[in-house]
Amino acid sequence: MQQHLQDALTINHFYEGGDLFITITANPSWPKIKDALLHGQTASDRPDIVVRVFHVKLNSLIKEIRRGVSSDWAAHLYTIEF
Repeated sequence: MQQHLQDALTINHFYEGGDLFITITANPSWPKIKDALLHGQTASDRPDIVVRVFHVKLNSLIKEIRRGVSSDWAAHLYTIEF
């Protein structure tokens, strides 16, 4: 983890700082998660479904931000914590 942090800080410095810092959290009550669960299961029983839905939403958010950016997009970084 320490090496990833150092890499991210170096990339951030190379591109002269970041413009956005966004935090998102997975919600086990998202309809796509609830629809994929079998009867009697909870989101904690199927972390694979939660992760897949989270990644879909993360990629969607990145695409939405990229569409709204008027200047060049040099790079982006993200970390996922469990």
